[in-house]
Formats: sequence, C-alpha cells, structure tokens
Amino acid sequence: MKNKIVKYKVPLLLIFISICFIFIAFYPYITNNRPFLFSADQQLQYNYFYQEWDRMIELFFKNHITPFYSFNTFLGNNFFASKAYYVTGDIFFGLVRMFDSLEFGLMIETFLLILISSLTFSYFLRCFGIKKPSIIIWASLLYAFSGIAELYVGQYMFHRFFCFLPLLLAGVEKYRAQKGVLLFCVSTFVLFLSNYYFMFSTSIYLVFYYFFTIIYHSDSELKIITILKSAIPLIVSYIIGFMMSCILIFPAILYVLGNDRIGNNEFIQLIFDLKVYIGLFFSYLAYPFNVYTDIPNMFVSGQNGHLTWYSLTTSIAIIPPLFSIFVSKEKKANILRNFYILLLVFLSIPCLNSIMHGFSEPSLRWIFLIVLTNLLIFSVIMNDNLLRAKIVRGGFVYLFIFSILLVLAFIVHIIDIETHSIYLLALVLFLLVLFFYIYLYKKNKIMIVLVISCVEILSLYTLSLLILNKNYYEFVPSLNKDYIHYNDSLDIDKFYRMYVNPKNLLPSSDLNLNQSINMGYKSTATYDSMIEPSLKLFLNLNNFDWHIVSLDDPEVLRMLGVKYYYVVDESELPEGYQFQYTTNVNHFKVYEMTEYRPIGFTYNQFIKRSECLERKCKINWNEQLIVDDDLMEIIENNDLQEDTNFELIEYFNENSLYGNINLTKPAVLFFSIPYNKGWQIYDNNQYIEYFNVQGGFIGVYLEPGDHYLNLIFKPPGFKFGVVLSAIGVVLFIFLIINDIHKRKMMKFK
Repeated sequence: MKNKIVKYKVPLLLIFISICFIFIAFYPYITNNRPFLFSADQQLQYNYFYQEWDRMIELFFKNHITPFYSFNTFLGNNFFASKAYYVTGDIFFGLVRMFDSLEFGLMIETFLLILISSLTFSYFLRCFGIKKPSIIIWASLLYAFSGIAELYVGQYMFHRFFCFLPLLLAGVEKYRAQKGVLLFCVSTFVLFLSNYYFMFSTSIYLVFYYFFTIIYHSDSELKIITILKSAIPLIVSYIIGFMMSCILIFPAILYVLGNDRIGNNEFIQLIFDLKVYIGLFFSYLAYPFNVYTDIPNMFVSGQNGHLTWYSLTTSIAIIPPLFSIFVSKEKKANILRNFYILLLVFLSIPCLNSIMHGFSEPSLRWIFLIVLTNLLIFSVIMNDNLLRAKIVRGGFVYLFIFSILLVLAFIVHIIDIETHSIYLLALVLFLLVLFFYIYLYKKNKIMIVLVISCVEILSLYTLSLLILNKNYYEFVPSLNKDYIHYNDSLDIDKFYRMYVNPKNLLPSSDLNLNQSINMGYKSTATYDSMIEPSLKLFLNLNNFDWHIVSLDDPEVLRMLGVKYYYVVDESELPEGYQFQYTTNVNHFKVYEMTEYRPIGFTYNQFIKRSECLERKCKINWNEQLIVDDDLMEIIENNDLQEDTNFELIEYFNENSLYGNINLTKPAVLFFSIPYNKGWQIYDNNQYIEYFNVQGGFIGVYLEPGDHYLNLIFKPPGFKFGVVLSAIGVVLFIFLIINDIHKRKMMKFK
C-alpha cells in the first residue's frame, strides 16, 4: 500500500510543481503581455510551416486533397516529406488545431511538452532503480527546465523529441528487468515521428547505453557476445517501431538523403578550436543567457549554430555530484565514469562527433544526450549514500579544471575583459553559487540544496525566456491576405507567382522570406533548409549556396512565372520590361508584368548540364535550357518548336495539374516546377518520362501533335512506407499478444 502511495505521489507532485513553474516562467505570455514568439526562427519559419500544414490538413478534411505538395513553399516543395523534420510528424497537431489561434495552440503544446518531460524522466529514473522520491522529483524538474530544454522552447521539433526521449531509455530498463519490449517499441515509433534527425544520434547512443546499463546492473562479469545476444529482442522491437513510422519517415529519409548537408564531411579536423572546449566546460556552470542577445559570445565557432547554440546547464547544484565520479573508487562510480568518458570522447573529437551527426559536419546539437546522462549520473550519486561520500571533492575537481581553462582563455585571448565583462561578471556570480552548494553538500543540507537549485533554475529559465523573446518582430503584416485571395478569385490565370522585395516586408529581416506561406501566395524567396534538393545547381547559378534565398533577377523571375510585382515605388520595377499598374495593397503598389510566362513553355536552345557543373555557365534563362546528356542525345540535330505555351486547364490542387499544348514540331516542354521523382506525368493518359532541366526543374520531350498532360504528385517512397507501416503494426500486435501470453504464464507459475 505504501509503495502505491509513493508511486502516485511522485507524478502528482511533479505535475503540481511543474504547473507552478510554468505559470511563473510563462506568466507574461499567458496574460498576453508578450507574444509567444522566441527568436527569429519560430516566428519567421516554424510557425509559418505550422500554418501551411494547417491549411493542407483543412483541405484534406474539406476536399479530400492529400497533404503532400505545397507551392507556397519556395517554387514548390514535397511538404509531406521535407517538413517531417519540422511539423508533419507532430503528434500534438490535432491539439493545436483545436484553438482558434495557432500561436496559443503552440503555447499549450509547449506547456504539455514541459509536463511530459518531467514525468517521463521521473519514470525513467524509477525504471533505472532510483528509489528516493525527492531525488526523482528534483532531477526530473532539472531535466524539464534545463538550459537545453529552455533553448528548445519555440523549436517544437526538438522539444517534442526531448520530452519523449526518457521513455526510450525506460523501455531499455523495462526490458532489462522484465524482458518486456512494448514500451521500447512504442517510444521508438514516437521518437522517429517526432524528429528522425535526433533519432539518428540517439540510436548510436542506445548502443553505448545498453552496454552501460547491463554492466552497471550486473553482479558478475559479462562477455560482449552475451550482451549482444541479449539485445536481439530490443533490436527487433526497434525495427518494428521504425517500420510503424515509415508512412512518414521513409519518404522523409528519401527526401533528406538528397540534401547536400547529409554526409558533408569535407573538412577533417583532429580537434575543435580551443574555445569550443572551454565553452563546453563553462556551460556546465553558465546558463545560456547570452544566446540571441547583444552580449558577445566568446565561444562562438561556426556560422550555422551547430557549435554555438547549446547548453549543458541543468543546475549548478549537479556539478559536485557529477564530477565526483572522477575521484571515487567505487565500482559503480567506475562504470559511470567509463560510460561518461566514452560520450565525452565522441563529443570532443570532430571525426567521431560527425558520426553522431549523420556522418556530416561536427555538431553540438546532440548535446541533449549528454544533459540526460549528466542528470542520470547525478541521480545515481544522490541516491547512493556510499557514492555521495566524494561529492565535495567532485566540486573542487570542476573548480580546478575551470580555473586552468579560465587562465588559458585569457592567455590565448579568447576572453577579453573589456569585451566580455558581462559574461565574466555572470561567471563570478555562478562560481559563488557553486561554492555555496559545495558548502551545503559538506554540511549534508540536501533538502536546502534541492530548494535553492529549484529557485535557481526557475529564475534563470524565466530570465532566459525574456531574453529570447525580446528579439521577436512586432509588426503589422505587410500584405493583405484577404486581398490576395480576392485577386486570385478574379484572375483568369490559375497559376502564377508574385515578387515582393523582402526589404519592403515587415518585419524587416534577412530571414523574413516566408510570408508567402502566411499570406498564401506563390513566392520566389524562402528561409528553409529543406528546399527541394534538385534546385542546387539552379541556385548556385544564381549565386545562392545557402538556404536563405531571394531571387530578384527579372529574367529568372519571368521564367518562373512571376506575374505581379509588389513594390513601394515604381522605380523598383526592373528596366526593359512592360508593366501595367493594377492596384494598391497596404503600402505596396501592384504591377502586372505583361510579358510574364506561364507555368510551362518550350525551348529550342540547349546547354549541357555537365558544362554548367564544370564551370559557372552564363545562361539566358528564357532562351536557353540546361539539359542532361540523355535528353541531349534525344534532341540533337532536331528542328524543335520554341516559344509555345502550355495551357493550364485545371489546377485541381497542389498535387495535380492538367493542361494541353499543341505542337507542329518536336519540342522540349519546360515546367517551372522543381524536379522531384514523386511527379507522375501522363500524356494523353500514357505515362511518359521526364527530365531534370534548367538546373533543377521538370522537362518533357514531346512529339508533334495535341498533348493533354496530367501531372500528379505522390511523395517518393510513400506507398512503400505505407506497406512497411502496415507490416510494422501487424508485428506490433504480435508483440502485444506475446506480452499478454508471457504475463499469463508468469501468473500461472
């Protein structure tokens, strides 16, 4: 009876304390004194992706249009697969849609993720064998309100994964203790849906963790082959969990494999820059208060955030117990130390680090696994009176290494007193707190440490949220969504794009290139790392080699079917083209380009793709077409028809287009639709082959005659993913039946 009371007391207390913490930390957002928007990415990228997914889901319910393709996301995009990284795998999206305000719905989801984080971590600790309720509650709060968790607020794809991660390890522990695999299988399924990017790193971590937990909980020496054999049921359940997620994840994996950031390990480093190591070590102590602020970050390394935006902070209170494993001679401390050193080696050596990052460039984005391990070690030490004997010495170990690195940072000029004075003052304050904790540990005032550390993390969490939020863009929308939709209803053309100078958009930001999603128009700009991979050559030829793109060459825009220019002043219109004024929208004047091109038209001058790859070729985008060798062999020495337009008859939805073209000669028909293997093209109801042309678009070769063309899109791998998911569900049912049978047999015995 007592055990049952304790069993329910811990989660109920956690829920109560977590709700209190949430109310305090998010009070300005709950009362709407501040918008729920943190940093540029949430406002100008993630929230817009949620808006587009909401629009596509609405079309699915109303008109049964499958939510696969979106033309609102930069020239066209396999939204279903590409945004699995961001939004399409969010299992809470149904909850978000229940609220009239998307922003409010996402805030509620964030609160739920924090609650789940604390509960799942507490469950994991109980499964691992932590007995003391106060330690479980303490560590779980530190997990839910850690520095890395705070950086995930507003980055839903990371926060979702973080909150469910402890269930995966709890599944390992349940298998170790009871041979049950259901929890592990289900959590594998949920985590793959939540963020396959993090799941790759976690899958490697699982191998290390399984060896660690088996050895830690074993009273005798075990052979490696014995441990590997014991893991077979877990491996099978992992595969089943993955298979169940394949309806989304298989198309997503096929898509992301085309991204040139995957496997990009062009530079081989033996070690990181010294400031990376110093920054990592200092981040055990210092909260990420200077992220997204004007305070100089002395440890910045790289421009894409992979080695910058991280935090190992949970509470300063965990430092003495954590580092005590380096001075304790106990067997369990030795096992913990070896496991931890292995992880730190993978973190600190670039070539090993890159393995954890999908064999791509080294990254600290998987540091959440180190944070979880820190709190596990902390909990184990605090739960064991024998291991707690070296806590004070552990605190001084950290201080000793910290002092050496601080002096070194001054010597090599990583730290400059004048430039980094605010950061140094904060470090002094944090050091004083550490000394105070060491003193309390020495006096065995554990409950006082618990209370003070909770006050510490709540105060710094709240402050950091205010700092993160201060950079949101407060603005009145630059465009009028209702007018754009009204204009669409009047325009006889079914498909066209618009050009808006991003500098004229509000908020004024280099990253504000996704308003087309918010306003519902087809654009030529984006801030999105999941652009169609086929467009790489086209973007390189237009001097873009990153995922912040704004096309403004009038010839390129004309080729892409830009019909309307939204400008503040007529002088912004490109010279040499005919424009007709149509109307005003807010502070914009709208002009129609009279010579704009439709979604498809023919070319008769060609350049080999291989020539453009070897050297940066100059191309007249509306007169010359880049083709591959296979297409060039077909059209060589042919008299081809040029400047004949494809007439779009029906634009059913973004997965299907239908139209016709009449040809008196053979022709290569260009579509300003990014090339993707998911398109199926039927000519007079007969499937035809299509080619990658113009550096990343669709082209088809047609013989003379009347051609009625139907373009239909289905994400590559979707059908196979559905089959795998169905098989996975059937296998999971067998797991359930087997589990029920095992329990019955145990009861019978």
